[in-house]
Amino acid sequence: MNTEIIRLGIQNIASIFVSPLGSREIPMSSHSWNTSTFNQYIQQLNDDASVREYLMKSMKDLTTTTWNNILLHASSLALLTHAINELTRDTSMLASSKCRDMAFTLESMARMVSSDDVKKIGNQLIQCAANVLSAVNVPLQQRGTILELDLNRSSATSNDYDDDMYLNLNLNGIFMKENEPSYERNFYHQKRTANIVVKQVAETLVAITNAFNIHLNVGQNMTVNTTSVFTSLEKTLVSSLSNKRITPFEGAQIHLPLSSNLTESDTISVRSMIQPLAVASATPGQVNTSLSTMISLSILDSHGKEISIHTDNEHPMEFFIPRDPNLIVPPMALYNATLIHDAKHQFYFH
Repeated sequence: MNTEIIRLGIQNIASIFVSPLGSREIPMSSHSWNTSTFNQYIQQLNDDASVREYLMKSMKDLTTTTWNNILLHASSLALLTHAINELTRDTSMLASSKCRDMAFTLESMARMVSSDDVKKIGNQLIQCAANVLSAVNVPLQQRGTILELDLNRSSATSNDYDDDMYLNLNLNGIFMKENEPSYERNFYHQKRTANIVVKQVAETLVAITNAFNIHLNVGQNMTVNTTSVFTSLEKTLVSSLSNKRITPFEGAQIHLPLSSNLTESDTISVRSMIQPLAVASATPGQVNTSLSTMISLSILDSHGKEISIHTDNEHPMEFFIPRDPNLIVPPMALYNATLIHDAKHQFYFH
């Protein structure tokens, strides 16, 4: 992929390509890109997307009866979903659903197998979940081309729309004639698919986290570190969180406050996760996340339930979120302020 982009000489890589985690800036060719070659590249993406969808559909009804089968299928899911700009909505939905079902199986059988087996399978399933979550957000964040299969399938009739998003778009005259493909229709379908995938991925992560936690003692951790996702799960005491810094790789960091509302002797699990592309904002006109990675932090109790951490102005939580290394930063306007404080959410924007 990187070699092909360099050969094309595309100036704004970030418009068609999401950089993997930990990657560096791609050196660009000095010559301008050729339209014909670029069109061939896009056609190849669409051809590859069709193949991936076919293979994904062929896996839909495969059964997983042994641990070797589960590991093989999990590895196949991670591999098939790795190229996130080649995943159609159908591919993403099928992969997300299959990944979630396998995560449930992993959780239910985690006590029967070794820690290594659980980690191997969980590693692959986390990559699959992260891949499909990024994939469904690529078009919404305008970080890739809209695939032909998705655009052609977006010509549904109004009977297929049953929520407020369609009603608002239709009343504003945004949708075109019935059965006529449009980018607005595609956006609707993409957003609806993304909402479903977000819920499924959340369920997948809960199941995998529970499976990992079965094999963790206090002071131990499990880490998945790939170009698709970084996630770390650590079982520890609340007292260890004071002034804790989590630094998965250069440019990304989470800094926890000195004090919190939690009891220091309690046992908790700390799950941190970083993905190459942020989820599209519900209010894209107000919040621009299209060129950011995504960092999340969850504090879980002994039953796997998320715990809220209350902070104050003197002890805030800090998240350092890196941008895509291939982002071309536009000219900036000077603003006479050093920081903006959101008192409601205890955030400082520097």
